[in-house]
Amino acid sequence: MSPRHTCAKNASQHPGQIILNAQVKRHTVAEEQADDQCLAEVQAYQQIAVIEDQIEATQKNAAKGSTVPAVGG
Repeated sequence: MSPRHTCAKNASQHPGQIILNAQVKRHTVAEEQADDQCLAEVQAYQQIAVIEDQIEATQKNAAKGSTVPAVGG
């Protein structure tokens, strides 16, 4: 029986990589809590930015003498 040889094309192939890419990454409880805390902080900063934009628009309208509040968006 002759020895088996790998085709040149398949020498650098990784057939199991498809399965590895499809697996869900698992997190520890501490990692999930850290992710949740980071997400909460980002959302808080976004809310603060919206409020600051509204205050700035209100101040600009007050400086112009306008009584109609600006609508943010």
